[in-house]
Amino acid sequence: MTPSPRLSAGGRAALDKWLADTNAARLTPALFVGVASKDDVLYFNCAGERVLGEPDKGSVNEDTVIEMWSMTKLVTSLACMQLKERGLVDYDDAALCERVLPDLCAMPVLLGYEGDTPKYTPRTEDITLRRLLTHTVGQAYGNRAQLRWEKENLAIQWKDPGSTTASFATPLNIQPGSSFVYGLGIDWAGILLERITGLTLDEYFRQHIWEPLGITSMSFFPTPDLKARLMQMCTRTKEGKLVHTQKLRPVKDMVPSDIKQQAGGGGLLGTAREYVTFLQAVLRCRDEDGLVSRAGFRELFTDSLPPDEAGRDCHKALEAFLKFRGYPEEMSTSRRGVGYSPGLCLNLEPSVNGRKAGSGFWFGAARSEYWIDPASGLVGLCATQLMNDYETIWSGVYSSYERTVYDAVEGVDEARL
Repeated sequence: MTPSPRLSAGGRAALDKWLADTNAARLTPALFVGVASKDDVLYFNCAGERVLGEPDKGSVNEDTVIEMWSMTKLVTSLACMQLKERGLVDYDDAALCERVLPDLCAMPVLLGYEGDTPKYTPRTEDITLRRLLTHTVGQAYGNRAQLRWEKENLAIQWKDPGSTTASFATPLNIQPGSSFVYGLGIDWAGILLERITGLTLDEYFRQHIWEPLGITSMSFFPTPDLKARLMQMCTRTKEGKLVHTQKLRPVKDMVPSDIKQQAGGGGLLGTAREYVTFLQAVLRCRDEDGLVSRAGFRELFTDSLPPDEAGRDCHKALEAFLKFRGYPEEMSTSRRGVGYSPGLCLNLEPSVNGRKAGSGFWFGAARSEYWIDPASGLVGLCATQLMNDYETIWSGVYSSYERTVYDAVEGVDEARL
């Protein structure tokens, strides 16, 4: 029997040193890092001030709450896969979306503006759950025309406190299926789940994901308890200084009643430590039915983007998005380097930093990264609270952490899907 992954003799010391050195360098606000096999947490640690520059407010710990943003997406995707495995949805059934999401399906494609006049063209391609989950439905988080349209047409925008379902009903930017456009698709997948099950996302996640895993601190609602444990959000100025911010969502000033439509694409609050528990549960499905079936697990690690041909450029657009976001070259520009499943971005080739081909990954907007590496039997996490920092500083921190992890772990099982 192949041994399970484990830390090498000096592995813990190497990870401790990496964390201490990175925190001392003040490259980021406080950091949370973890690596685990499907059954054991090999390493979890954190360092730094809960409120940057205010040590009297304490250091971060396992119970510190972070804004997860797009780390929420994998949870929503897993929930939709559960519905698929129960026979309640089909990923490629266009009639399902027409019936359940008529408010989205009524939206045209926004071509841009001529002066003050928006120019549209009718949608001619199907909206499907698969396209919602793979960011190929064509609805962006916001290009210039989209942002103008939202400002002119939405009383409350999707990113504002108090956003409603109508806040997510924005035009498409391209025809569905023609390209990868990062945006609101998984929010609509969450709305579809709510309408089919009759449960809110928070209720569904609690019943079908959190409670079975013993997770207690994940929620869409900024309760007094979660806000008391919340790490301060920061941003980096043009001069490179880390400062406090409440960009996009002032969580510490919000109350639970502010949450009208729970955002399956980015609404969760929770702890980094419990997210590692969730990632472990996903990895266990490689070998046994759990949150999803073993067949569902394989689908999570199978590229679902159409080939870049016949006017489609999904892979090319995904690679461009990753480069914009600051991922290293070797993760985004090699031949067939990345793909996207109904839940994860996929490394179709090995990463020089350690991950093997077939790994899945994504992130939250506040620099919270995670990966699942079935071939090595590992999950990893590296997270802070640093909003809109697309510079090379964070990508360097994250890449060096991944390399340190794979140098510190031995006994990877080299299993294949």
